[in-house]
Order: sequence, then structure tokens, then C-alpha cells
Amino acid sequence: MPHALHEQTFASVNAVVRRLRPRPEFILFPGDEIIGLVPDAATLRKQWRHWLDTEMGWLDRTKTPIWHTTGNHTTYDTMSGGCVS
Repeated sequence: MPHALHEQTFASVNAVVRRLRPRPEFILFPGDEIIGLVPDAATLRKQWRHWLDTEMGWLDRTKTPIWHTTGNHTTYDTMSGGCVS
């Protein structure tokens, strides 16, 4: 999310990954892509959209797929489990 606690750290890691040559065959993301921990699906989906379209918008996911593991911020109840992309 914009101006979130670790936004700059995440941007720095992305900058390194973007410079890798050859490009990675895939990216494994170990969870907590988003802040999560909200009670409604619309807000959670908005966080996912921001992460996918803005934070990871540079990545061509057809060439470099992202494999996700669940984390306590992404899958914390039945509702959130249904919002995972």
C-alpha cells in the first residue's frame, strides 16, 4: 500500500530483481505481500490490486510467474482466503 511501513524496502528489492540478467524463471514470494488484516473483501481486494498493478506492475507475469505462499497478512480467515489472487 502507498506509504506503508516497508514500502521503500520492497521497492529496493524490486529494483534489484529488475536488474537480474538473465531474468529469473519465476519469483517465489513468501507471504505478506499486502498489509491485509481488514474485515471486508473490498478493501482486501484493493490492497491486492495495488500490489499486483503498482508494486509488481513492472513484471511480465506471463514470462516470469509469481508463486505465492500464504502469510498471516494474506490469509487470516475464510473471507481473506477467497481474495487471494
